[in-house]
Order: sequence, then C-alpha cells, then structure tokens
Amino acid sequence: MKSRLSRITHIAHFALCLALLVTATQSAHAEELVGSIPGQ
Repeated sequence: MKSRLSRITHIAHFALCLALLVTATQSAHAEELVGSIPGQ
C-alpha cells in the first residue's frame, strides 16, 4: 500500500512540475508576443 501511495505522490509531483513548466513557458511566450507588438 505504501509503495502505491508513494508512486501516486511521485506521479502527482511530476505532473505538478510539468504543469508549472508549461505555464511558465506559455507566459514567457505571451510576454514575447506582447512585447513584439508595436505601440506597447
């Protein structure tokens, strides 16, 4: 049971890190797009 819980925790941690990375990447690209628009 403990190994199962540990595996779930590990997967959840990995998914959270991945989601954070994707969000950071998207926000960085959004800032680049906004910065490239003239008049801003």
